[in-house]
Amino acid sequence: MCNSPASGEWTALPDLTPEDIRAARNTKASFTGDLERKIITNPFFFKQEKHYLRAQIARISHSTRLAPGKRFRFQEESTEDIEENTPEEGDIVPQTTQEMSNKASWVHYARSILNNCRVTHLEPEQEDGDEEDPEALLKKIKAADPSEPRLKPITGDAAVQGGFPAWTLRTFGDKTNYKSANPAFADQNNSVVVVRSLTWTGAYNFYTNQQYLSVYVGDGHKYEAATYFPIQPPCILSDPEERLVFNEVSQTITATF
Repeated sequence: MCNSPASGEWTALPDLTPEDIRAARNTKASFTGDLERKIITNPFFFKQEKHYLRAQIARISHSTRLAPGKRFRFQEESTEDIEENTPEEGDIVPQTTQEMSNKASWVHYARSILNNCRVTHLEPEQEDGDEEDPEALLKKIKAADPSEPRLKPITGDAAVQGGFPAWTLRTFGDKTNYKSANPAFADQNNSVVVVRSLTWTGAYNFYTNQQYLSVYVGDGHKYEAATYFPIQPPCILSDPEERLVFNEVSQTITATF
């Protein structure tokens, strides 16, 4: 983390824990850049801003990193582990800019964060005398806390509050295809496809000439149609000191504040 990439010093954020993810899901606080600042909000965070920042980075990264649909494939006999297609195997088909201009061509390739605040399910702990099959018990755990399918197209994402789509897509620049002088090379297209997340505003994915990139520039919070942002109440002032004033005419003493 660095407040000024041009001249500031970089600081390594602490390791992420499931407890930090769980707390961050129930917390909304503005970032100040002070990593040691205590998060004062309701419910209480119990840790510093550096832990909150690390948790939000993980949530955004696992939710908004996209890839071209043909870039990855599932490993053999697996529906969770993926691998990248390689040109040597002849399985990869480079997608053109026109293809990537379709939302269905974009997929999630990062693992989703489960309700248990991890990306995988823990092996079930069996007590003494428990005769239930561990594999059957693990299936029950997965059914109760299912993960998002990997390589799922973004067209299957739920809409954000207000009914807006989870993603918007636009193509910028010259959309013309230019034939390469060498038939061995693919056609050139200088346009850029930009996919923007409306769930995590500030998250963008780009595609141009078979290159893709993810970037996030935002406040670190999900979109909300109506924001409820409880803040710490102001400090209660102490009672002012009383001053005794003697009235010579009425011969009385009055207290003023």
